Amino acid sequence: MPKELVKKVTALYREGRQEEAQELLQEVARIDPETSQDFLKRGTACSFLGRREEAMADFDRVIELEPDNAEVHVRRGNVLFCFKKYREAVAECDEAIRLAPDNQEAYATRGNVFMALDEYEEAATYYEKLAERFPDNKDFWELNRGAALSLLERYQEALAVFDTIGIPPCIEPFPSYSYYLSRAGALTRLERYDEALDTLAQGMEETKKEEGCIPCFVGNCWRIPYLDSLRKPPYRQRLEAIIGPKPKIQISPCGP
Repeated sequence: MPKELVKKVTALYREGRQEEAQELLQEVARIDPETSQDFLKRGTACSFLGRREEAMADFDRVIELEPDNAEVHVRRGNVLFCFKKYREAVAECDEAIRLAPDNQEAYATRGNVFMALDEYEEAATYYEKLAERFPDNKDFWELNRGAALSLLERYQEALAVFDTIGIPPCIEPFPSYSYYLSRAGALTRLERYDEALDTLAQGMEETKKEEGCIPCFVGNCWRIPYLDSLRKPPYRQRLEAIIGPKPKIQISPCGP
């Protein structure tokens, strides 16, 4: 199933097994489709590989064969989002939600559109409603809401939201360190630097339990602008004690 492919590939990237993820995607992209699920799976692999025109052609074929397939509209929405065709992406997500009202990936892509369009107030309200509607994934939606509030420079409110998230956080498909980076960012903006460093220390301990994620966590600590104050005296020494010295090569975030 395509959902299983997405989950497997995402897990491989998070574990730092990029070569295996690429090999799996290349293998799936070579299949000769016969059914709507075959086209959906191949199109999903192509979209991961950046072959988005090919992906959309496969997704169009799925709709011809199976018009009521909700997942294909989610996949189309994701590709359109990558093309920055945001309103078209929303239309695809709305169709997915019409066909499958509890499809949370469709709601997530819709939220990404709000953020991409700098509609942070709308995003914060949207994520708050989703946290109520889908309590099993509350941490994920609240992390997104906190991020929107931070972008509105409402750091105290963002911090209050982050503090409702469980430890360790359950924010899949994000790695758990996303929570610690976001919380540390809000604390840094509030000039609560020691607490921010405490959060990063806790994040480092949790990240050690997630295979392959330490380089990404460390790279983000050195890269993200809102942590810049922690990279300067008098806090830099403690930061280095937590995450180590600045890597010579900056690491990009986990995931495709």
